[in-house]
Amino acid sequence: MVEIKNKLREFQESVKENLINRNSVVVLAPTGLGKTLAAILPFVENLLERSNTKLGVRIIYSLPIRAFAKGVQEEFENFDIEAIVHHGDEPESKWFTERAIITTVDQYFTAFAGAPLSWSSATSHAAAGAALASYTVFDEIHLLNPKNGLQLLFAVLKLRNRWNLPTTVMTATLPNSVINFLETKC
Repeated sequence: MVEIKNKLREFQESVKENLINRNSVVVLAPTGLGKTLAAILPFVENLLERSNTKLGVRIIYSLPIRAFAKGVQEEFENFDIEAIVHHGDEPESKWFTERAIITTVDQYFTAFAGAPLSWSSATSHAAAGAALASYTVFDEIHLLNPKNGLQLLFAVLKLRNRWNLPTTVMTATLPNSVINFLETKC
């Protein structure tokens, strides 16, 4: 079992329980309360217990901008997991094959569609396969592009839900109407 310095908050326990049972979750909590820990802890425990059928062996953590990647990377380091940052300028990840990948939402959406921005189309199948076979976290995705970001997120979530792929959507800022829509439709 993973050792946590402080007792988990009620919402973190709920997220953990739902994800272990392969249920996708929406996490609405203010900044600084531990949404990132709530999203990655079930994955870390899954790896340690070698129960790879629950969440899989790979996590893709998608952010609206790469400037947020350092904080997420440090959260993974707390569990001795090397998280590779992948973005369009200089992707460290060559094929999205690492256990923990932190990427921008534009990279994730294009990988999901099989048309990655930073690879040739001949290699696009590898990125699409990785996106489809991974537990995915979407953190404040709507901040990237308020006009189109949510529509793309809804479309991807609908497919991931149809294919029973566990997903976490995290936010401190979405209104309740959007949260309710996510919970009922995606």
